[in-house]
Amino acid sequence: MLLTSAEFEFLDGYTYEVFSPELTGPHVKAAMDRGIRQWDLTVLMSEHNEEASRARRSHLSTRHEPPIPCPWAGRDQVQERSLEIQAALTTDH
Repeated sequence: MLLTSAEFEFLDGYTYEVFSPELTGPHVKAAMDRGIRQWDLTVLMSEHNEEASRARRSHLSTRHEPPIPCPWAGRDQVQERSLEIQAALTTDH
């Protein structure tokens, strides 16, 4: 697994919310409050989808009550993690 458990669980809640009819929730709000937008999470969400598939979990994720805390302080940390994951995926192939 390339994502930390905190990242995976947060993205699980986030993905559930962005695919819900409301398109929002506490995970989306937590990301937005830190300046993180959905396009910033593309690489991380893609890896979440892969890891969820390997674990035979729904790619649409699950609702989390209470919400999982956002594991990144801001957009810069998301971009750093995205680069780390891209590098790891490139090295593995």
